[in-house]
Amino acid sequence: MRPPYFRVLSVLVRVALREAGCNPNNRDSDDFKRTFREPIYGTLFDIARENLTVQDVVIVGPFTREQRERGWPAKLTRILGGPAEVHYVSCPAEIRRKRLAQRGNARDHAKLRNWEHYIQYYGEHPPVFEHVRIDGAHLE
Repeated sequence: MRPPYFRVLSVLVRVALREAGCNPNNRDSDDFKRTFREPIYGTLFDIARENLTVQDVVIVGPFTREQRERGWPAKLTRILGGPAEVHYVSCPAEIRRKRLAQRGNARDHAKLRNWEHYIQYYGEHPPVFEHVRIDGAHLE
């Protein structure tokens, strides 16, 4: 089950993209990345910081730009105010495509229509820094 803030963010982003004349389900568009990427990640980090006072936190996101920055773990530690450990979950492209198709989420339609572009951007690009690698091919 997704946390309540996820639904709120998703609804707000869809409405804003639609009102701007963009595809409300395309989170891979330049419009989405330019307008919403930073505020969404900032919100995730704010929520994580609040929760870290009482429990460990897992933040899930592609973080595609950040995984190419050698200093990202140190920056993340500063953002969160405490130690951070990065886990990288990967699986072969054909398994990812099958799972996206089975999920049937409207947000995945553009990815599946433009698969080659999607996989070039989100394909197998492990972080350039120390991380824990997880083989997602066998996760359900």
